[in-house]
Formats: sequence, structure tokens, C-alpha cells
Amino acid sequence: MCCAITSGLPPLDQKSRCVRIDPFDAPTMATADPPVHTKLRRLVSKAFTPRRISELEPRIRQIAGELLSNTEGSSEIDAMAALANPLPMIAIAELLGISVADHAQFRRWSDDLVSSFAQDLASGPAAAGFAAEEALRSYLGEAIKQRRRNPSDDLISALVAARDEHDALSENESVALVILLVLAGNETTAKLIGNGLLALSRHFDRQRQLREQPTLIPRAIEEMLRYDSPVQLTLRIAATTVVSGTEIPTGSLAIILLGAANRDPAQFQRPELFDVGREPNEQAALGEGIHFCLGSPFARLEAAVAIDLMLEKFQRLRLANLEAKLEYRASLALRGLSKVPLMVH
Repeated sequence: MCCAITSGLPPLDQKSRCVRIDPFDAPTMATADPPVHTKLRRLVSKAFTPRRISELEPRIRQIAGELLSNTEGSSEIDAMAALANPLPMIAIAELLGISVADHAQFRRWSDDLVSSFAQDLASGPAAAGFAAEEALRSYLGEAIKQRRRNPSDDLISALVAARDEHDALSENESVALVILLVLAGNETTAKLIGNGLLALSRHFDRQRQLREQPTLIPRAIEEMLRYDSPVQLTLRIAATTVVSGTEIPTGSLAIILLGAANRDPAQFQRPELFDVGREPNEQAALGEGIHFCLGSPFARLEAAVAIDLMLEKFQRLRLANLEAKLEYRASLALRGLSKVPLMVH
């Protein structure tokens, strides 16, 4: 759940040819500065606790195991369709308390919204993106109203109940935050798993290393985030006038290249190498400072479980066709594959 998916920028009008739609319609942790950001993060942290996340590991393993059971007897699988795409969607939907019957619809809404972020500048926003935004906002608004009347043990109920002596989340803020969790908890984690499996399929020695030393898997997830970052860039409005000696006028649009930072040779020794034991590894894929991804423990957990079970189930992972061109999903900010075709043994 890499929260750098959004920019903090207001969407421009159609005349500006801006293609970004705004599914939030209220400040979120990804788009707000203090004091609004401080309030939102404080309240959401009350609901999205490390303990709540850690308690989910058995269920995450169960979901991933059930998904991989569908590959029994297969010599070739698409890792995106088999595991990387459905695992984060099911996990975030269950965490929020979304009914199983609505999981597939949630995935379609998420796909349409993310695709709209990546529309060609000449064509403008996709109609499907606007329709998905409206449908998702209506669905979640009703879900929040239901939780106010009848709370249950899920994250939407926890967000509704989150308050302190000064503040509580408004309905618009709650809807915006849940949409952020759906998008960030789905798309970026799926890409992290897919990109990580691609890297392993190209490095048999690293597969062997993780099988022999499974305790390295958490460190391997950090390297997957660095080596092939699922979020390649984010946008910010500059408040600082000088960065590393370069003047940036206050109020300017700053494009932060997270993927480039993660390959900086001044920060990482031999950054072009995929090293699952790399240490230190202060990668920037999950953001920095006050906007550091609140859901990063959840993303790390899902990715670690997915990689662990793939290595446990299959003795060797390799690309099905070394000559075939890999197809990436169109996105300016996100980097992830449409398919990861693997030969499995």
C-alpha cells in the first residue's frame, strides 16, 4: 500500500489538458499538509495499527495459499493473474469489511480509476474513470452510513469511530481515505509482488539464496522496492526554496523521481545489482518524512507472504519465454506488468 500514488495537487480543468481525475474530493494524508495532514494521520493511525496488521498474517497466508492451489498441475502460470493481482485486492477488501460478492467489482473500479491517471494527454480523462469514481464514492458513502448505525470489526468501522478530544473524521474525509486505501492497497502492492517475482525469475541464484535463508525475505522485499520500484514518481508543490543547492521557487510543481533515487550510485553500492541481502537499504519507494506510507507494513506483509509461498510451492521460477517482450500497464507514475508468465517446476 504505497501511498505515494497521489500527488497533493488539485486537478486542473479540461482546457489545461490535465488527465488526472480527483477521486478523493477531500484532503487525504497523501494530498494534505499540516495541520490537516497531522489530524488525518493521527486519527487514521488509531484505526490502522501495527497490531491490527500483524494479526492479519494467518489470513493473508490462507488467501495466498488458496489462490496458488488453483495452479496445481500447471507448468506455466501468469503470476499477476494467479496471485499478484487478486491477493492485495482481497486483502484490502477484507480489511475494510467489503463483502466477498463485491470484491470483483472493487477490482474493476480500482483498475478504471488507476487507468484514468495514465490517459494520454491528447485524449483527456477516460469516461470509465469518472464512472468508477462516482460508483465507488456512492458505495463507500453508504457503507460508512451503515457502519455508523451498526459498527463491526473492520477498518471502515474503525475509521468511523476514530476520534480524539478535538476531532473526528467527517463523512467526506472517511470516504476519501477509504478510496485512498483501496487504490494504494491494491495497485501498488500488486506491482511490488509482480516486479519482485520478475526479478527473482531472472536471478536463479537469488531464488536459491532465499530458499536456503528464508529469514532474508523481509530484506528481499526492501530490495524489490528499491530495484524495480512500483511507484516511480510522485508530485509535490514546493515549499522549500533551495534543495541541494538548486533554487526551486515556492509554489512550483516538483516531480520527485523515486525510481531514480532508488538507483542513485551515491546512495547504493552497485545499484544495478539485485541483491536480496543488501544492507543498508534505505530505499525511497514508500516515501519519506511526514508522507511516509502509513500502510507500508501491510504492503510488506503481503509481498513477503506471496514471495515465501511462491518459493515454497515451486522449486524454480523462470520466464516462460525469454524472447517475448514484457507488457507493462500504461502509467506515468506506476510501474507494473500486465502479465508475468512463468514456467514453474
